[in-house]
Amino acid sequence: MKHMRGVTLIEMVMAVSMLAAGVFMALGPFTEGLRTYMYQREQLAYMNAAKGLRAYVQTLGYFDQGFNTAVPLSANNALDPAVLWANLLRQYYGVNLRGQIDVEFYKDSGGTLVPFTDTNGNDFDDVNSNQERSALMVHCSAHGYSDHAVTVDVFISASASTTLLRSILAYLRTQLDRAASDPNFGAYPSTAQGLAQLVTLGYLQEIPNNPYTAAGVKVTHTEDAVDYEYTNDTVSRQITLRPYSHYSSVYEQWSY
Repeated sequence: MKHMRGVTLIEMVMAVSMLAAGVFMALGPFTEGLRTYMYQREQLAYMNAAKGLRAYVQTLGYFDQGFNTAVPLSANNALDPAVLWANLLRQYYGVNLRGQIDVEFYKDSGGTLVPFTDTNGNDFDDVNSNQERSALMVHCSAHGYSDHAVTVDVFISASASTTLLRSILAYLRTQLDRAASDPNFGAYPSTAQGLAQLVTLGYLQEIPNNPYTAAGVKVTHTEDAVDYEYTNDTVSRQITLRPYSHYSSVYEQWSY
């Protein structure tokens, strides 16, 4: 009886093992197909999110300061683009998606656009002039915890045009609004502080050069503030931003 019981037990174990192997083999193609489907679905979500970031940049028409939704400059500021996009991505794609925008300056080198960097690999230094810059390349990417990422690019020409100038003014306005809504600052810069305050606060890498004027050598990155007239009338509570090159025809003015 013991021998029979032992044989029966072994046979049962073997039968269960064979059944499990059979089920695994049968489910193998299904499991692989499910894995492929989930991967493709994940990649599609990344692509759609990256395209959303690209559309955001294209709508603005100009972009200076990149961001990472995982590391906002001011987590309590609803107008911080990192906070804004973190909420949008969470709403539409889930908590595992991270958005990032990186800005790269390019210059013309013998008819070819190449990254504008100094010998240390930095975008700015105190020797090279900003005059050589020909374009911005904005990299919009979506990342997940699975280490997959999708990146789409936006090319923004720095050639002089009123369209670019209007885009720069509109972008400056978004950063001024951002400063006003930031709990850590909570106000528009005063007339005396001017646009340079946006660089101090970290909202801009530099004051954008008016494409119709010659750019200065970068030391503080606020040199091109002289291209614009910025006033904050605290009595009428009105902000006015004008480029001196198109003083009456192109400007931003709004109340707060």
